Amino acid sequence: MNSRMKLLIGSGTVLVFAFAIGGLVTSVYYWKLENPFIRSVASSFPAANVNGRLVSYGTYLEHVDAQRAFLSGPMVADTGAVREITDLERKEALDRAIRIEAVAGLAADSQVEVTPLDVDRAYDDLVARAGTSTSPAEIQTFLKKQFGWDETEYKKYLLRPAFTEELLRNKGGDTFDATLQARIDGAKRYLRF
Repeated sequence: MNSRMKLLIGSGTVLVFAFAIGGLVTSVYYWKLENPFIRSVASSFPAANVNGRLVSYGTYLEHVDAQRAFLSGPMVADTGAVREITDLERKEALDRAIRIEAVAGLAADSQVEVTPLDVDRAYDDLVARAGTSTSPAEIQTFLKKQFGWDETEYKKYLLRPAFTEELLRNKGGDTFDATLQARIDGAKRYLRF
């Protein structure tokens, strides 16, 4: 093969690769696609940066999925307000992921550690408050129908962040909410709605 042919093949390969990367970036940041291919290939792409801590596109999509499950779940169905997810809910999902990451960053800065045992105890307390008429299996079913989450995901996306936020609020006093809001407002969002 002569050098001209090698150059053409090399240039063609680079162009195909550039178009593929460009298409992938456009699919995530412009169209915000949620199909299985994008989920598998682009899940590690950054959706936001919160004071140096990244929120991945995959994490954002997990919150979108929870929002979608909620909007078609039993509580919304009882009110007759079941609907498709819109960009407003997608923005709320990103904002929720940013808040969770901001809380985690503040906890790390403040050296506040929430252990899995702490989260398990908080969950057990929640189950105990549900009463004896509610079994753990019923709670699991409720979480799955309402948010599309299992117990582990519920602890990860709702219980742990809320528990951590409460500890930080108790430790930080009046300044915590302002500090948290400043961190959330300072987040760089790569997705626009």
